[in-house]
Amino acid sequence: MSTVSDLRKDFSLQAQLRTLGAWAALTILPSTVAAAFQQASYASASETVSLASNVVRSAAESNWQQSPSSALNSAGKNSVSLNSCPPGVSASEPWYYVYISGTGGSEAVEVTGGTCKGDGRPGTLEFVSKHSHPPGYEIGSASAGVQEASIAARFTPTNPLGVSQSGRVVIPPGEYDVFAPISIQATGQTIDFEAAILNCYTRDGACLFVGDHKSANNFGDITLVNPRGRPMIAAGTKPFIEVNSQHTRIFNVTARRGQKDASFGSYVQVDDDQAFLLDGLDSSAGGITCNPGFCGAFITAPGPFNLWSAVGWLKHLNLSMQCVGNGVNWLSGNGLRISDSVIEGWSVYGVRVSNQRGGFGGFVSDNVYYEASDSCKDKSPYGNVGNSAILAEGVEVKISGVANNGASGDFPNWGASSGTHDWLYWVVPVHATFGDGIPLPAGFAKTSGSRNIIGTFPRIAGASSYKILRMDWDQKSTRPFPAGTGNYLVATVQQSSCATLICQFLDLRGTPASYTVVGTNLSSNFYMPRLDFWPGAIVISSAADMSTASYQTMRPPLQADILGAGAIVSTIPPGAVTGVANTLVGTTATPPAAANLEAISTGGADRTPGATILKAANGPQTAENGMKGRLNFGHAGRNAEFTPLITLGDSNWGKTWATANHRPKADVNDLDLGYEGDIDTLYSRAQHEIREYVGKFPDHDPQERLTASSKTFNVPVTVNGDLHITGKCVGCGSRKNAVGVSESEAASLTGQSAALTTRSLCAATVCKAGQYRISYYLTSTNTCAAVGRAAVGLTISWKDEAGSRSMKVPLSGSGVSADNNLSLGSSDNFATGDLSIWSGGEVGISYSTSYVGCNSGAGAYALHIVAEKLQ
Repeated sequence: MSTVSDLRKDFSLQAQLRTLGAWAALTILPSTVAAAFQQASYASASETVSLASNVVRSAAESNWQQSPSSALNSAGKNSVSLNSCPPGVSASEPWYYVYISGTGGSEAVEVTGGTCKGDGRPGTLEFVSKHSHPPGYEIGSASAGVQEASIAARFTPTNPLGVSQSGRVVIPPGEYDVFAPISIQATGQTIDFEAAILNCYTRDGACLFVGDHKSANNFGDITLVNPRGRPMIAAGTKPFIEVNSQHTRIFNVTARRGQKDASFGSYVQVDDDQAFLLDGLDSSAGGITCNPGFCGAFITAPGPFNLWSAVGWLKHLNLSMQCVGNGVNWLSGNGLRISDSVIEGWSVYGVRVSNQRGGFGGFVSDNVYYEASDSCKDKSPYGNVGNSAILAEGVEVKISGVANNGASGDFPNWGASSGTHDWLYWVVPVHATFGDGIPLPAGFAKTSGSRNIIGTFPRIAGASSYKILRMDWDQKSTRPFPAGTGNYLVATVQQSSCATLICQFLDLRGTPASYTVVGTNLSSNFYMPRLDFWPGAIVISSAADMSTASYQTMRPPLQADILGAGAIVSTIPPGAVTGVANTLVGTTATPPAAANLEAISTGGADRTPGATILKAANGPQTAENGMKGRLNFGHAGRNAEFTPLITLGDSNWGKTWATANHRPKADVNDLDLGYEGDIDTLYSRAQHEIREYVGKFPDHDPQERLTASSKTFNVPVTVNGDLHITGKCVGCGSRKNAVGVSESEAASLTGQSAALTTRSLCAATVCKAGQYRISYYLTSTNTCAAVGRAAVGLTISWKDEAGSRSMKVPLSGSGVSADNNLSLGSSDNFATGDLSIWSGGEVGISYSTSYVGCNSGAGAYALHIVAEKLQ
């Protein structure tokens, strides 16, 4: 029986080994000392158990193997008897595997029962095998002792009873063949791999599993140090390490390049750890499967939320992927933070964070260096569709860092290496219910216009079809963006014609057809697709397909120190803000994306200071009605032609958003004001009309309006100087009263053949107190067979300061009798005249006529009369 003195000798041996630098082989576990004393109290002399082997936990010495004499003559349920159950070999351990080799087909089998307790005594192991194994087979560790060392290192506390926990395990340098998942189920345990290599032959599961497969709450605080895996399965889809415990800490994950075509599905998969830390991961050895059927990421959290709701803190990553695999794919719906890391050379994307499987989490990127590689199109499972640094689906994203470290992506070139023009392409996704979406930048083609263009773009799961838009760019002026109605449409692609990952279109170089971009009209709803992948530096979309009618989030989904205009793709409605930043800088992204970005500072974007966009409303389809205005201006230069200072309404918002400094050339239909010349001439302009209101709210009835064809005053006009009229004065007397009802200040009546009763010429509300000149003209318009005494006379009525007045006006002309009657029945007769009156303004000015008809035939006349105010 081992004694306390033996234990002291072991501690002395430990000290000597440290001195000799051989500590990699042995580690004393203080947490198991109490268990060692318990073991010493009942072990008999005939049951020799080395106390040292019970407290020293090294994978090298835990790699056991025995040759049972009993045969396994058939596949199925079997049992073997061990002459001694080594430490860590426990029949009751869940997810514990042993490896059978030597005869029959070698295989790892999961232990389902037996009597072994890892105490050095004889026992049995039960399992279900796939093969029969004649005598001569060997059974041993399926993990080269790693699993057994972890089991033996831990202890189970009592009073009260706790979960198995603690212990430190050392995996000495060397290669360890792992034929079944290694399950680490010991709260507080630390496993130091010390640059050991795990050769992972685990086809159906992770090589190293941390925690409990059923619940992440059963174990916690497990630490892995320097784990290094080597994939041994061709095109494997399972992770090197899978985590389902709480507060797991993993340091410095690396890999060794595997056999030809051998690869992991990921390096690290996080299931339901809501306080996960990964400090250090080096991807330089590659080994991630990426093909059209499966393209993995080095770090994954598959979700869904409320089942596997991982929260992750990742730092000091060296994700230099060399175009093989993606960086991080975080679909758990909970928070992710990546800091002080390098992410570059991804196949499809650098980081994808999504709430598509539920959740409310977001993504924080702090001092992360991103670098896309155009050459990765040759290895992308999508082909030549470009790539993106960050994909965010229904999550909020915050990015901290300097511009040179910022997110970048690539748009594909479907043309030649050079050409006289760039044809820029956008894809409009169409939903069967929600209709068209906004144009998403998809790629460009350098061309001289001599050949057709075949374009490839990512398939959007929820779309029913796609509309392909094209604009020609001369590579010199501001890159254009489709807005409003224009000749943009070159092709339509049905979803049914697309492959699993991609769609294609053919541009036959014809003149594009007319198309109206739905996003230009903020009063209409349109389609917001979820983008599982799309090219661009940062791609922002919703967690699920939806209509803008259902979009209620007012918080900008993207916040950053610095953002690049034109490179950020968003399906967020133009009426809302996609991103806010301290500084906005320009990019060369082609074709440009319009992503609704606001920034505190845009001064550094170009030589000319950039515009500060202050949108009128954040709500989608919100009518900016009755709200106080927000200014969009800032100018410190001079221009010899014209300079808009305030843009009140942008007729081509897409071009403005997509231009690096938000200052493209003005459009003819903009609503703006500014100056002409040397800051000495103020102008204002609008597409249709300029209205002026004084003393009232806008009510579509301004006191003054200007259109392209006329200037209208709806109030009296006072001219204190000379009035020069070079053209005709048509309708000069036309006015409206105070309530907007038309009153006749002039009358033109033809075909009259009877007396006119009193009619208003000018109402008192318009013709207020003052002196007026009444001008009139009468003419006989037909011939009578027998005229007789046929005649017409005109009477004007008004009221001055003294009382009511009425006067039959004098006439002069041809056919005038008694100075105030015009004879009828002859077309030669006419009369004219003027009358000056003073109106007190209490009643209006009116007129009437007297009439005597012909003896034979109808005597007809015409009357033209107008009132003009003189003072």
